[in-house]
Amino acid sequence: MLFLLFLFVNIFGSDYQVFSHGNYRIHWIDLGLRYDQLNVHINQNKGMTLSKISSNQPHDIIINGSFYVSEGDSYRPLYYLQVDKVPLSQSSSAHGAFGWSDSDLIWGVISPTIWAHDQNGKWRVRSLNWFGPKPRLWTYNQPPHGVKYCFQSQMLGGESRCHHPVKKLSVIFNPADQNEEQWKNIKHVIMGVPLLIKNGKMVMSKRQSEFYRFPLARTVIAQTKDRHLILVVVENNTFGETWWRLNGHWPFGVYPKGMSLAKLTSWLISKGIVNALNLDGGGSTGLAIDGKVIVQPRADVDDPVSFIGGRSISHFLIFSHK
Repeated sequence: MLFLLFLFVNIFGSDYQVFSHGNYRIHWIDLGLRYDQLNVHINQNKGMTLSKISSNQPHDIIINGSFYVSEGDSYRPLYYLQVDKVPLSQSSSAHGAFGWSDSDLIWGVISPTIWAHDQNGKWRVRSLNWFGPKPRLWTYNQPPHGVKYCFQSQMLGGESRCHHPVKKLSVIFNPADQNEEQWKNIKHVIMGVPLLIKNGKMVMSKRQSEFYRFPLARTVIAQTKDRHLILVVVENNTFGETWWRLNGHWPFGVYPKGMSLAKLTSWLISKGIVNALNLDGGGSTGLAIDGKVIVQPRADVDDPVSFIGGRSISHFLIFSHK
C-alpha cells in the first residue's frame, strides 16, 4: 500500500502530492476545475525539450503529451490531436481520447476522420502534420497517394508550389458509445493508448505485450468523481528497467520502479479516479513545476544533445496559473 510522502503542497492553487512506498514513486497534481487553464504546446522544430520549455514558462505545470513518431523535419503525433478546434494530426484507427473546453470534460473511444475543404468541395484527409516548418496535408481524392495540399496562410506567405489551397478543416469524431454532438463543440482533444478507466470501471484490455505488463514510467491524465482534473506521473529507474528486460525481474534495491498499466489502473481506481487516459510514457515521461524539472525525459542514444537536457518531445500539456 502506498503512503503519502508529501501532503498537499500547494502550487498556484493546485495540490501536488508524491506517493512513495517500496519501489514506487507517483506524482499526483490536482488541477481542480480550472479546465480553461490547461493548454497544448506543440513543438515545430524538433528541438523543444522539457528543460527548455520549463525555463521559458517558469510559472507553469508541464507534462509530456501523447505518443509521436519522427517524420522528416518534425515529430508528428501518432494519433489525433486537436487544439482550439483545429485538427493537427490524424489517427488511423480508434483509440481512447480526452477532450476539454473551458468548463467541460469528455472521455471515450473515437475514430476521427478529417475533411479538407477547398473551392471544389471537401476531401477526406489521408495524412496531416502541422508539426514542422510548414503544415503538410494529403487527401484520398487522387490515388494512389492523394494530393498534397497547403493552407491559405501559406499561399499568402509566398508558397509558390501549392496548387491546392485548403480553406478549412472539419472532423467527424465517430465516438464508440457517445453522441457525435458531445464531441463537436469540444475545444481541445488528445488521443492516447489505452483508455484506462471510464465511468469508474477499468476498460483497458488485459494484453500481454511489454507495453502493458512491463514496469515502465507512465504519464496519465485523469478525472475524479467530483470532476477534478488530475495529472499523474510515475517515475522509473532506467537501469532497473534495462535489468528487467534482460533478466525478467527487478534488481534488488533499485528505486524507483515503474508500473504495469494494470497495476497503475487499479491504484488509480483506489484513489477515486473515474476516468483516465494513458499518454506517452517510458523515456518520454516528464514533469516540470515552477520552472524546475521534477522528472526528466530520458536521453536518446542516437542524439548526443539529449544527454544534456533530455529528449525532444512532440507536444506538451501545460497548466498555467495566469
